[in-house]
Amino acid sequence: MILNEAHDGVLSGHFGRDKTLALIQEKFYLPKMEREVMRHITRSRTCLIAKTRAQNSGLYTPLSVPEAPWLEVSMDFVVGLPKTLRNKDFVMVVVDRFSKMAHFIPCNKTHDASYISDLYLK
Repeated sequence: MILNEAHDGVLSGHFGRDKTLALIQEKFYLPKMEREVMRHITRSRTCLIAKTRAQNSGLYTPLSVPEAPWLEVSMDFVVGLPKTLRNKDFVMVVVDRFSKMAHFIPCNKTHDASYISDLYLK
C-alpha cells in the first residue's frame, strides 16, 4: 500500500525509482526497500506503457536547401496575446527559409481558414 501510494498515487504521477525511494525513505523504513521499489516500478502497467526503452527514432534527415526566395516557407501562429488598439489578439508568422525573412501578420482569433489563406496570399 505504501509503494502504491508513493508511486501510483493520484498526486505522485509515476515517479522514477530514485524519487519514489526518496519519498518512502522520508517517513518509512522497509527491509530491502530498494529492491521492493524497483520490483514495484518494473511491474507498474502504466510505467511499462509510457516509459518504454525502445526508441522509434532514426537518423535525422536534413531539410533540402531552398533554391530561391519564397519557394519554401514555414508558417506558425502566436496566440494568447492581449488585444491591441486595433482589436488584434493573435499573430501569424510566415518565414522564408531561403532568406530567413519573417513577416508578422496581426489577426483575430475569430478569423477562419479562408481569411488566413487570403492574408497569406497577399
